[in-house]
Amino acid sequence: MSEEATGRPPTKHALIAALLRAGRHDFANVVAYRVAGETAPLPDRFHKNEPGLLTLEEFLRMRNPKRKRHEPGSYETTVERMNQDHTLHWIGDIEEYGIRGNKKGYLIERNDDVVGVIHSGTLYHRKDERLPDGVIDRQNRKWRSFDVTQKKAVKYPVEYVRLVSDVARDNLKRYPNLIQNLRSGGESFQVRSEKKLVPNKGMTLALLNSSGLEVGSATDEWGATLIMVANEYQRRGFGRMLAKLWYRWNPEKESGGFTPQGERNALRVWEERVHEFLSRGWYSKLVRDGRMSNDRIKAILKGVSRQWKPQPELKGKQKPQPLYLIDFPTFMIYDRAFYEDPDERYVYGFGFYRNSDSIGDFPYRIEYDRQYAKQTTALALHAAHAEGIEQIYIGRGYGDLIEYEGLTERVGETDYIYSRRFAPFDKAARLERQLRRKLDPYRETYNSLLETAESKW
Repeated sequence: MSEEATGRPPTKHALIAALLRAGRHDFANVVAYRVAGETAPLPDRFHKNEPGLLTLEEFLRMRNPKRKRHEPGSYETTVERMNQDHTLHWIGDIEEYGIRGNKKGYLIERNDDVVGVIHSGTLYHRKDERLPDGVIDRQNRKWRSFDVTQKKAVKYPVEYVRLVSDVARDNLKRYPNLIQNLRSGGESFQVRSEKKLVPNKGMTLALLNSSGLEVGSATDEWGATLIMVANEYQRRGFGRMLAKLWYRWNPEKESGGFTPQGERNALRVWEERVHEFLSRGWYSKLVRDGRMSNDRIKAILKGVSRQWKPQPELKGKQKPQPLYLIDFPTFMIYDRAFYEDPDERYVYGFGFYRNSDSIGDFPYRIEYDRQYAKQTTALALHAAHAEGIEQIYIGRGYGDLIEYEGLTERVGETDYIYSRRFAPFDKAARLERQLRRKLDPYRETYNSLLETAESKW
């Protein structure tokens, strides 16, 4: 439906997009682009490296004057690598497991994945995981017992690493200066720095998640800018956000070379700044004040993509809109935003049942972001109840661990728990089905949802 048909004025982004699609970069159209109440006072002066006053080629040359290139993936990293605890030292290997430890306890790892945590005599482990009770110390070649007095099966052993390694505390000490609180996908984040920011001093910026773990950074590495975001937090706009903040405070710092991803990120930062100048009416004001020529504006706008779309800002409240899917044997909690942006961060919980003739139905898999643990578990219990399943097997040898405490009870002393109806899920699941039929009549998004959920955890 056209803007004329709705009777509503076009948004500022729609006007910019229409101007660019038409290829109309002439000064008259730049001046004509004005939206009441959207202009902002024009600064008296800008830094010589202000992105909005540079053409794309000038901006990229300014950031990377030596035209250095790095291979794709050169600076890929993970949350684990960004949060190394140097108090943990390597003790040894036993079978397929590697053991690290310190005075607080031990971490048992397999293929760089934490499968067990030992602290104060308690072993926190995955369901049905049979872990060693000691290791030969590689330094003295003597047997070192873990002195485990009790074992506790847990959903995600990695959540208990904090008992042995207090990286979050160390991160707050390392980055005491809070710059910004923000939210993304329902999760809280903080941007912090080593010290109070000073222009062109290259103070390290760190992005910490709600657990206090570093998941992104912008830093000066031997005179070059290095911007990294952990693989687990890619495609959420964090790289762009860190780059904008870094450029704002360090306009004279060079990049030291671009990876393909880094160059794309720099391009987006430049393009957004140009659109910011447009939306504020600064270019027309600069021309009227005699500070910029019409030809200069044309040269700048020539580099702007006509397919440009405004990127959402990572700030303010972004309230989740969770949907509750039941399509037995599958159950899932995901955000309505997935229909517009099919990203794994919008999948909050997921699982499915399987059946065995010998033991009946059991949760073969159940996964979730920690803040959606109880909701996902309750949805699993409800999905089974709605299917007419009264008892769910949770014993050894089959399926995933389900954290049912506080939601249902065991069936006597057996390896079964009761399914349970949670009335609000009846309506929620019905509304989700109606919405899905409307937005996804050919089940394309549904299939994408399943694939995304399967691969997220």
